[in-house]
Amino acid sequence: MQNKLSIVSPVATAEVHYQKPFDSKKESGVGRVAIEWLLLAKKSIMVIGVRSGRSCSRFSVANRSAFTLVELLLVMTIMAVLSSLVVASLNGILGNTFEQSVSDFSETMEQARSYAMANNTYVYVGVSEVDAASTAATPAAGNGLVAVAIAASKDGTDGFNGGTTWAGSGSLVAISKLKLFRNVHLPTTQLTYAGNMSRPVNNSNYFLGSATCVATTPFSWPLTAATPTYNFTKVIRFGPHGDATIQGAANQTVDWIEVGMQPIHGNAISSVSANNVTAIQIDGMTGTVRTYRP
Repeated sequence: MQNKLSIVSPVATAEVHYQKPFDSKKESGVGRVAIEWLLLAKKSIMVIGVRSGRSCSRFSVANRSAFTLVELLLVMTIMAVLSSLVVASLNGILGNTFEQSVSDFSETMEQARSYAMANNTYVYVGVSEVDAASTAATPAAGNGLVAVAIAASKDGTDGFNGGTTWAGSGSLVAISKLKLFRNVHLPTTQLTYAGNMSRPVNNSNYFLGSATCVATTPFSWPLTAATPTYNFTKVIRFGPHGDATIQGAANQTVDWIEVGMQPIHGNAISSVSANNVTAIQIDGMTGTVRTYRP
């Protein structure tokens, strides 16, 4: 007669009891995933024990509600791994959000230029940064929320009457919905020209975040509203030939227009990183748009 050798791991005798049994259906998120993995592992151990002819009373899910120390350590390891993956994913999402804002802003400039050329008219792009935390009907100037409005001349003229008088919002028609870029800041000083940021030097009067960059073609939004939500004093004008300018006291040709962008958390200027910047340059002669990153 052959003697059967029965081996019972001493680790399996170390059990921790909870005051109430687990119900995986009531768990959510990372915890639920970890517990479902654990229950699957316990069932697998039970099946292996049955096939090998060993007693499975210590591993039977039906006979007890406690977990062994090894199983608890396994749960903790799984939760730690999943948590690190979630954090990495969130960081990626935040980074991609800023990249998408930069891309959408550049595309907005290109669309305005294309519209002006296709319709032989003048297109005005108003850009304004306001307080992201403001709940007022007309948000105050501040940080964290960039509003962009696009309007075109009603009659195809520049609306500036030979460089002396601006016809105002009444001479324009909206050609796009208002666009809002959240968690974006327009720096007030020109960005570095070092390294990958090397580009044509721009006049501060045509750097959109600068206090000296103020157009003589302001307009409000909505265009016909008695009480506007946004007032745009920084306005880029695209002409019928694709040229771009920020209208000053008289019609003039601009070499470059530049828009600086930085990611920001809410309206906290302290959260802005000087190393995470983007420069969007618009060629004054052709209206073409180019983006520079460090």
